[in-house]
Amino acid sequence: MGVFINTGKKEFESALRFYTFKRELPMGNGFADLVMVPRRHVHKPAIVVELKFDKSVRAAISQIKKMGYANSLKEYAGEVMLVGINYDKKTKKHECIIERLSDKSVLCSDKPVLSSDKVRDKVVTKYSIESDKVILLLEALHQPLSAVEMRQICERKFVTYFNSKTLQPMLADGIITETDKKAKRSPKQRYYLTDKGLALLAELTKD
Repeated sequence: MGVFINTGKKEFESALRFYTFKRELPMGNGFADLVMVPRRHVHKPAIVVELKFDKSVRAAISQIKKMGYANSLKEYAGEVMLVGINYDKKTKKHECIIERLSDKSVLCSDKPVLSSDKVRDKVVTKYSIESDKVILLLEALHQPLSAVEMRQICERKFVTYFNSKTLQPMLADGIITETDKKAKRSPKQRYYLTDKGLALLAELTKD
């Protein structure tokens, strides 16, 4: 669940009592923005934090998993929490999502933690947009959207490219459908998620 956060000085000072902070720590296949490791005899979860700017909190969590940032904590006996934080320049708000890494066995594998990597790679190839934007788009399509609104979510400037590489393939695959199938070129045309699209969204967002 995403929540807006507002961490003050007192909260930060309190965290210093329980955690050792490690910034830009080499982990897995890259550098984790922030790792919080509990101090000795402190029974709290280790925390891996990834920061994003004008992206999405899901993209942050996905990066932690894909790059194997948590793998360096495989010897840690306690619980591990993954935290994705995104700052939205337009709203000037921070959004945060937290995942508990319940299956510790994945930390002992050389493979990426993300269980849906193959599915994500497949949708990137099929629909020509990043997997995190596919997720954002499918979530938004719970309510009918115009092609323009869909393109804005995917951050695509070129109409023809978006229509041919993303919109039409999704329609052909039955991921989305039109509100008016008789007037496909109507300016009032809208698109929404099908049951097949809901199943794909569930697959993309599962741990």
